[in-house]
Amino acid sequence: TTTMILLVLLFASAFGGDEDTWPCPAGSFCPDADTVRQCYPRYYCPVNSTYPKPCPAGSYCPDPTEKYICPAGAYCARGSVSPINCTARGMYCPEGTDRQSYCNPGFYCPTPVEQIVCPAGTYCKWGFVSPKNCTSGMYCPEGTERQTYCTGGFYCPTPIEQIICPSGSYCPARSTEPLECPSSYYCPEGSTWYVACPPGKVCDTNGESKPCPAGYYCNSGRATECPVRYYCKEGSSRPTYCPSGTTTVEKGSDECDMIEDN
Repeated sequence: TTTMILLVLLFASAFGGDEDTWPCPAGSFCPDADTVRQCYPRYYCPVNSTYPKPCPAGSYCPDPTEKYICPAGAYCARGSVSPINCTARGMYCPEGTDRQSYCNPGFYCPTPVEQIVCPAGTYCKWGFVSPKNCTSGMYCPEGTERQTYCTGGFYCPTPIEQIICPSGSYCPARSTEPLECPSSYYCPEGSTWYVACPPGKVCDTNGESKPCPAGYYCNSGRATECPVRYYCKEGSSRPTYCPSGTTTVEKGSDECDMIEDN
């Protein structure tokens, strides 16, 4: 008590003796102008404190007059007087941490002060201390948390490449290379699977779909020449019989001729 009174008198002298402007000394708190109380352990009381404040989380207070930010590699809970080292594997403790935390997904932490983005071709889950290589048919760009199948409609020659499937090919999920489109099927760019050529169209060897040519009809991707007495316009899926009074005398006709009277 005597020491506190002497401190108050010393500060009062330094500030001209006007008790309305007396600062409450560091390491103490002053609920009113007539009361000076010693700060509690694990609390922080800078100059002019009216009440004690617990040393904040992410900082440590060796005594009530000092407050320091918690260093990287350690953590400081509320009311800490010294930092506590992060020791558990796979933890990340940057500067100002109030608790140990697992290394974030998509990153790896070889030490508690390092959090490094997971490189392309690897994956990193919670708390990883090193990245793990992705397997064939998987796609793992930079910062991947878990390996995922190469997307359907694409192929992945390596885990760091995902390329759109070209026209004339199809690529199911987890493809490492494009597969050739079968004959009479249709495979536009980005195909996950081959599909039957639509009626009235023909599919060439590149897997592209085109209208069935005039004079032919097309089913299952194949063009068949229009028979006699029938006609086939462009895009026909079946031959059409010539109307009464008309006919065709040759295959491959796209229109009918009038029948001449003998």
